Amino acid sequence: HANKRGCFLFGNALPSAQQVENVLYAKLVALNSRWVDFNGCDFSARNMSRKDRRDGKSKEGSGRVGVFTMTGLTHVYTLECSYNEGRLVNKLQPVQLPACKRDAAAISP
Repeated sequence: HANKRGCFLFGNALPSAQQVENVLYAKLVALNSRWVDFNGCDFSARNMSRKDRRDGKSKEGSGRVGVFTMTGLTHVYTLECSYNEGRLVNKLQPVQLPACKRDAAAISP
């Protein structure tokens, strides 16, 4: 993607309850990946039907929109990454193991 930097998700515009789950998944992906820029993600109805400036084709023919239209699935995304480094690198939280796993890891050779 030449006009955006880093990695981001395109999602579909859904009814309100589904949209919360839709956007929440993208947020969780960004929280667990150093390179996904949540603010670069787009879940708008405009992004589902916008025409490409170069070839004039609509995104309604894209796999993401087509699969959603045919199935009604909530979690249908397009992951896009540009060759340019993103505007930010997310800090990841350290892995939190449950106490039973921590104890087992401490005594293993």
